[in-house]
Amino acid sequence: ETLEYALRAVPEDVFRSALGNAGPEVARIMPELRRNFPDIPPAIELPPEQQRRYLFNAYREFVGRGAAISPLVILLDDLHWGDEPSLLLLEHLAQHIPTQRLLLIGTYRDVELDVNKPFAKTLDRLTRKRMGVRMMLRRLPQDTIAALLASLASQPPPDELVAIIYQETEGNPFFVEEVYHHLAEEGRLFDAVGKWKADLEVRELDVPEGVRLAIGRRLERVSAECRKTLTTAAVIGPKFELDVLVDVEESDVDSLLDVLEEAERAKLIHGDASRQGTLYKFAHELIRQTLVAALSVPRRQRKHVKIAEALDSRLGVDVDANVSDLAHHLYQAGAAADSDKAISVLTKAGRQALESAAFEEALLNLDRATSIADEMQPKQQAELMWLRGKSLRGVGRWRDAAAQLIEAGPLLESLGDLDNAALVYADLAWVIACLRHVDFLRRVWAITRRACNRWIKPRPWENS
Repeated sequence: ETLEYALRAVPEDVFRSALGNAGPEVARIMPELRRNFPDIPPAIELPPEQQRRYLFNAYREFVGRGAAISPLVILLDDLHWGDEPSLLLLEHLAQHIPTQRLLLIGTYRDVELDVNKPFAKTLDRLTRKRMGVRMMLRRLPQDTIAALLASLASQPPPDELVAIIYQETEGNPFFVEEVYHHLAEEGRLFDAVGKWKADLEVRELDVPEGVRLAIGRRLERVSAECRKTLTTAAVIGPKFELDVLVDVEESDVDSLLDVLEEAERAKLIHGDASRQGTLYKFAHELIRQTLVAALSVPRRQRKHVKIAEALDSRLGVDVDANVSDLAHHLYQAGAAADSDKAISVLTKAGRQALESAAFEEALLNLDRATSIADEMQPKQQAELMWLRGKSLRGVGRWRDAAAQLIEAGPLLESLGDLDNAALVYADLAWVIACLRHVDFLRRVWAITRRACNRWIKPRPWENS
């Protein structure tokens, strides 16, 4: 997301200059870069355990060159929802902040801090290594709530209104805004000329008890067509492109723009036009979650199918650029999606994640592909095991990696795919050498000897 923003905000020549010779590695994270800069050469092929560090260093150099051109401030919101590869990159950048003109600001909600989620470990490491400063953001005090309401209404609010909104929201600024918009849209706050009502009865305002309830009530006041469109957009994700939404809704652009403008006026979404097209984003993740939660599972799955079809038809030969999105929607579609198609795309997403050193994401996609396969062709099964082995090696699970590769090699050999079998055995040899496990070594030696006897034709003057 930071790359996408930078590409929109920075002149292309400045962006390319900042990329420098890090272009091939940074393009692993954002393959679309090659469309803007066709001169970016292919990335260097490295073993998985070296690939991630090389990629992270290249990205750090790119950020460093950008910071040398102009000091940078990067804001990363809602880190509690972060995926593990991105958080590992954040940790890598944090180590080098003292040497760069860079300020990294990350926000998270402590109430969402689950010890089983990746960010809990990241936060612990950042704190333990003193790579950052933690700042507790308290709930807003009552006088600040008054200032916020005055800013929203462009006039000082009544003291009683401030008191009751503060009491119900406990100073949560997002909740304050949602309550304010809810009451204003219901016509409870202002008279015909836009001033606070003289007969405003604060105790009768019926302030919602929770932020989700406030969001739900606000959504009820936009048109049914607007809610329908926003629900589809919510299933697409936190961000959605206008062109994709047009394809999924099977509606003309003008009609769709009418409802999106209604949603923007209601401050439910924000639009951002660029050279790549129009991109919309929900004003807050809770708005999106509220919309998705209103859908039954079968309806949600059917929407995922339609979104996958729209992505597939639009991407065509450029499917690699967004294969992870396509894989996500096919998997979430469950039984409503074609399982062979889902397995194929999930495998492709796993391979792409491997190439960008996102080993955890690769494992997730490959495990999902395995979980939905009732029966699998041997070649497909061998490929999945091979890719899983490489992913496991990337996250340091050497024994599990060896177990997968030991199965994949002979399977490919039995299928007559000797070239790929040889590559699997090469990967396996490296894993076993690092593992130094006697039982594995004996097994690998037996397999490798059999492979060598079968593939390598001895010269006349050599002993077989």
